Amino acid sequence: MRKPSKCPAFLNLFCIPANLLVAFIMLFPVPAAGNDKGGVVAELMDMSIEELMNISVTSVSKKPEKLYDASSAVYVITREEIRRSGATSIAEALRGVPGLEVNRIDSNLWAISARGFNERYANKLLVMIDGRSVYSPIFSGVYWDVQDVMLEDIDRIEVIRGPGATMWGANAVNGIINVITRSAEDTQGGLVSLLAGTEERNISAFRYGGKIGEDLFYRVYTKYARRDGFVDLHGGENSDGWYVLRSGFRMDWVASAKDKITFQGDIYGGNVDSMEILPLLTPPYSLNSGIDEDISGGNLLGRWSRSFSSDSDLVIQLYYDHVKRFQKFDVEGMHEIYAIDTLDFDMSHNFKMGKRHSITWGAGIRCIRDELRSNSPVRFDPEKRDLYLYNAFIQDEMDIIKDRLSVTVGTKIEHNDYTGFEFQPNIRMKWIPGGRSILWAAVSRAVRIPSRIEMNGRIDQVVVPDSMPTMFSLIAGDDYESEELIAYEAGYRFRPDERISLDLAVFFNDFDNLRTFEPGPVFLETSPAPAHIVVSLNGRNKMRGETYGAEVAAKWQVTGWWRLILNYTYLQMQLHRDEDSLDPQAETAEGENPHNRFSLFSMMDIGRGVQLDLNLHYVDSLPTYGIKSYVVSNIRIGWSPSENVGFSIVGQNLLDRYHPEISSKYVSSGTVQVERGVYGKFTVKF
Repeated sequence: MRKPSKCPAFLNLFCIPANLLVAFIMLFPVPAAGNDKGGVVAELMDMSIEELMNISVTSVSKKPEKLYDASSAVYVITREEIRRSGATSIAEALRGVPGLEVNRIDSNLWAISARGFNERYANKLLVMIDGRSVYSPIFSGVYWDVQDVMLEDIDRIEVIRGPGATMWGANAVNGIINVITRSAEDTQGGLVSLLAGTEERNISAFRYGGKIGEDLFYRVYTKYARRDGFVDLHGGENSDGWYVLRSGFRMDWVASAKDKITFQGDIYGGNVDSMEILPLLTPPYSLNSGIDEDISGGNLLGRWSRSFSSDSDLVIQLYYDHVKRFQKFDVEGMHEIYAIDTLDFDMSHNFKMGKRHSITWGAGIRCIRDELRSNSPVRFDPEKRDLYLYNAFIQDEMDIIKDRLSVTVGTKIEHNDYTGFEFQPNIRMKWIPGGRSILWAAVSRAVRIPSRIEMNGRIDQVVVPDSMPTMFSLIAGDDYESEELIAYEAGYRFRPDERISLDLAVFFNDFDNLRTFEPGPVFLETSPAPAHIVVSLNGRNKMRGETYGAEVAAKWQVTGWWRLILNYTYLQMQLHRDEDSLDPQAETAEGENPHNRFSLFSMMDIGRGVQLDLNLHYVDSLPTYGIKSYVVSNIRIGWSPSENVGFSIVGQNLLDRYHPEISSKYVSSGTVQVERGVYGKFTVKF
């Protein structure tokens, strides 16, 4: 068994690119300490329940609107909630959101989805950071190990359950996650954060923000994170430790009274250890191989916002993203090298037309160039490919009865190289019967376009020994089509008083053309040696299904110093293979998602700068994986002797020494158990 990742000594000492940071500090003036809007500790009552419901969100309709008024199942995780949850990553911060399934596969892998179909590469959830998509077109999912920022720089995380395809396009099928970071103007001065623990071995971060003149603000940061590996089903050490070092910057320029420009970027590198069960053509015919994976990448994003009037604004955004992953297996010479470059242009324009119509329209183009070289069980043909995605959308929000009843109608038209044109319309209704309640309903169509591996890939899964070995392989099908969804949703929000808010959403999703793997050709293959028979299973669209359920989010300000957040999710899945389908495993997805999930988040301001926070998450069983129901319990004790200094101790997974949460589906790595842990954190601002 290999040991967890060993990082270079200079990283253990956190000898980061200090020269760059020192240069920034020397070149630009140092603002007074505490210019960061909100100190290390922000008092719980800085925002009332009513103010929380009036937070501005932009992910629903690509324009600012109050959370309470949104005609969608939207949930916002605030900066304060992230800090007090004890989360150390974006993925961990998402636990407890109603409608989201958040499960940890191992120390560096996550399975996160919305309203069902959860797996390592959950393919019906769109994830963005500041509007930059981090959804991988190769496997239709997210590499959560590299989706990271300084958590102190996050303003909020907007989570939409249900389709958002009219605004955001294909793959925004069951939900959207948009991580929105703070303006550089709001992060002036310096911040140092140091964390050490039993599982979170070392997370160290430095940020500095300043300004040039009166209108140009900037910040630079660097962050290093090293995490220990978990344990296997027998309690033995698993090889899944990892580390990542990243640095980045953001600049916000108020160019004029009408123009704002943002320019930001990140670069990262690291190493990930993992395990994978490999099929072999010679005895012993399978091997639990260690994998040593180097990860690197970077991105640049520019955004120009132009306000023509109080009722008209334009946003143009351009970003470039690069991802590279190099896996080396224990089998001599076996490796995978994935390099993906994405260039994306997007524009949207909001304006009023008359007294009753609010129009949002836009267009975009995305180019993806990949090079996927491999001699492992996962291979691609061709190894290089350019993909293009074009889109245009329009949406009209119509006031039927001013400030009482509105109807929104819109559609997006997309063209991709796999399935051609796709149409994704929606219609939404919002009714405000009184000042403290709102009702909404929606009908939407969304599609998930195929991934690169579904169109051009192959996964060798298992070898059956015989006089001639027989390999069973998942091989891309030539006529694979988009998966389709018609979604019916309704919701109700209610504020009985200033201390309580209630948000209820119900949904019924009707899916068609869901993925199955059907028997394909049987053929002889001589390379790699020895000669062997291949039994192929080809991707097809021979399943339909329904998912339905309810989600409840409640916030209660019990007293001036105690707040409770309670969230509950109920989910049912019913899948039906076509009569001519021969895939016996397709319907097992019904047992891959919990029927019930409940979370409780208690935040207490005890006094004298002391905070006591409790997180409880109950997750129902996953029969397909043989995983029993479990409870995740985290406790945080924080103390801030001053506005700019903070200490905290966090206990993680306190109810179990270790427990499994989910397993990887198509590429077997064995079931791993999440361990109990504790860490301490120190933060100072200057």
